[in-house]
Amino acid sequence: MKKIFLDTDIGGDIDDALALYFILGAPEAFELKGISTVHVEPGLRAGLARHICGLFKRSEIPVCAGMAKPLNGWWDKKHRPTQCDALDGSAAFDRGSGVDLMIDTAKKNPGMDIVAIGPLTNVAAALIQRPEIAKEHAITIMGGMVSSSKPEWNIMLDPEAARVVFESGAKLTMFGLDVTLKCRMNRAQADGIKKRGTERHDFLKKIMDIHENECRQLPVLHDPLALSFYMFGSEMGFSRMRLTVETRGEFTRGTTAVMDGWSPNFVPEDFPHVNVCVSADGDSFAERITEVIAR
Repeated sequence: MKKIFLDTDIGGDIDDALALYFILGAPEAFELKGISTVHVEPGLRAGLARHICGLFKRSEIPVCAGMAKPLNGWWDKKHRPTQCDALDGSAAFDRGSGVDLMIDTAKKNPGMDIVAIGPLTNVAAALIQRPEIAKEHAITIMGGMVSSSKPEWNIMLDPEAARVVFESGAKLTMFGLDVTLKCRMNRAQADGIKKRGTERHDFLKKIMDIHENECRQLPVLHDPLALSFYMFGSEMGFSRMRLTVETRGEFTRGTTAVMDGWSPNFVPEDFPHVNVCVSADGDSFAERITEVIAR
């Protein structure tokens, strides 16, 4: 069983909620110590996370709202987490800062991993306030891409925060679009979850339907694949790369740039490495993830 702290922008894309269902559906693998939410309307997002924990009879898990806007630059204040509409106005969560909760929980839980499946604003703020986190805790993220110069959503929303995390020296494992786009739920799997008939699956059906009506597609399991690392990591392929995040480019801001092969004049030998997932059988992992979510 692995102690983890989850940082999430739950309420936007459905994969964050599916990741939380995956964690709570596998208590033999995860000991979830706390949740912080990030990006626009983090309070609504925290209310959604707390509600899901309650459906699993896990209301003791602390849930706090984190930062609403990035460390620097423009942000879309109108970007609403529409899945939170399923709460019917109920959005209870714990008082306090999500960043403070992350820092305090890390202090109390040596060996705990931080799993970040949204923009990295909260994680960067925690590292800035307490740099020791980078030495004491591994960080797993869903974000980025190494096979293309196209910026990925989570990184693009706060490139400065992502750069702080990538260059922190923490033991960092990254799941980018290179692998996550291949892990997709099919219609039979989605319908099987929706028809489970339990209270928690009825609520999941409600927010899955919101997502499907908005996006006109079945879930892509970006975030659950990153969590699968803790259960099935031996069946994934990884490559150690030196990465940073472009923060100044006119067209490339938010790109995760591979630094290997660059001149040592630009990239010091001690520049941090990232453990990048480069291969995972998307169909096989989608089946396994769905089985856990359907429990």
